[in-house]
Amino acid sequence: MTASNIRIAGALEPLIIGVDLPASAGADDAPQRVIDAIVAVDAAEVDFIVISDGYLAREDALAVDSGTLANFAAPRTRYAALVPVITTTHTEPFHVAKVVQTLDFVSRGRAGWQPGVETDARIAALFGRKGVEDDATLWAEADEVIDVVSRLWDSWEDDAEIRDVDTGRFIDRDRVHHVDFVGRFLSVKGPSIVPRSPQGQPPIVVRVDDEDDDAPAVAAARADVIRVSAAGVARARKAVQESGRSGVAVLVDLAASDSPHGDAGRAVSIRQETGADGAVIVFDRLPDEVEGVAEALRGIASGRGGTFRDRLGLARPVSRYVREGISA
Repeated sequence: MTASNIRIAGALEPLIIGVDLPASAGADDAPQRVIDAIVAVDAAEVDFIVISDGYLAREDALAVDSGTLANFAAPRTRYAALVPVITTTHTEPFHVAKVVQTLDFVSRGRAGWQPGVETDARIAALFGRKGVEDDATLWAEADEVIDVVSRLWDSWEDDAEIRDVDTGRFIDRDRVHHVDFVGRFLSVKGPSIVPRSPQGQPPIVVRVDDEDDDAPAVAAARADVIRVSAAGVARARKAVQESGRSGVAVLVDLAASDSPHGDAGRAVSIRQETGADGAVIVFDRLPDEVEGVAEALRGIASGRGGTFRDRLGLARPVSRYVREGISA
């Protein structure tokens, strides 16, 4: 039995292990230092790496947006899924969809997306599009954005590309669908400009803080992975159950300490302590000795490999436009 397997009711259940790294580092060596950290953690064969992002970099840091970093890092990694944080408050869903779909192609099915919301007045002022809004409004908007992004991911059927040189036809227009979404916060005509990617629907990760009153319902309805504190596991499980869904992984966030081996040990014991499906080790800053962190994490992840959906135990979905029999 490996460290990643905890015996529950006579069965061995693999833990899901993630690492959360910032998208910024010191101005002298970023973004290369971030890429190096991603590659080192990938070598530990963790299940996924979240690339946390923000519109305000530290004064001593140089930041590159998480989507660009993830796409640049993907060919340099071989195992971990890459999950950029792209907020819904100031990012158009069309942009989110194409960035994550592109990442899914570049990584060969190892893409995910962590949506979030922004409440900082300084960031709102940078965009100048709208002021600061309350959490309920922001998460209602996030729910719409996630919905639209998932529709865009489905807008090309799997066999929409013909690539017939003799006839000059690249696509079958009847297999490319307009989204035609009109909601409270946005409207999108569609379709995506990127063909349907390897996973069809890259997994969605949502982080829910203990004080969040509005995020849990969105996470329960939309997420494939929910990140919570140890105290939030039961609430997340209840929200998922009430939403009528199943197969949603609930992971506990663990703040990285000065002891990488201690962090790995905490991750291994998290299911027995909380009933969670695994853990995400969160770094506020890039560790100075990322190789040591990677070595400590080696061997505690699930070891299942494959696409991000594969390691979460999720089947690849059929496009909703096929399921619903909708013609272009």
